[in-house]
Amino acid sequence: MRNYITMCSLLLLAVSTVAITGCKGKKMDEPEKVFGLQSYYELIHEGSNSNHEIKEVIIVNSQEELLAQFAQINSTRKPGLEIPEINFKRETVVFAYGGQQTTGGYFIDIPEIEDEKDLTHFNFELKREKGDMVTMSLTTPFKIIKVKHDDKKITASF
Repeated sequence: MRNYITMCSLLLLAVSTVAITGCKGKKMDEPEKVFGLQSYYELIHEGSNSNHEIKEVIIVNSQEELLAQFAQINSTRKPGLEIPEINFKRETVVFAYGGQQTTGGYFIDIPEIEDEKDLTHFNFELKREKGDMVTMSLTTPFKIIKVKHDDKKITASF
């Protein structure tokens, strides 16, 4: 019985030590700390065929711009991707195009988001996993996200 109490005490001490030193003074109420970077946006679509050959980011603030971007993406799809309902008074849509690539396996990542008082900036990155088996055809990777702008300016870049 005495060994059991000693073991429980040591376990409680170890858990307490990890809990106290594990936080390292970081504010846990910040969204990116609690929920990750995905808390800043909602993924609408991503894929490997956007029909957009230039590597660029396009920020869409109107229904007309949204329809034009989806028209290009859906030009070779039957059926096409569903066009989402967007409230442009509160939301912005960001299209990140990875440009034309000679093989498959590429994807677009968002490794960093800079959230300032009047601005939220999304840093996109074109990535490819090393050693993966991929299709040997031209691809045009893309990612589409929806962002609540809350009177902030939304910017993005590769």
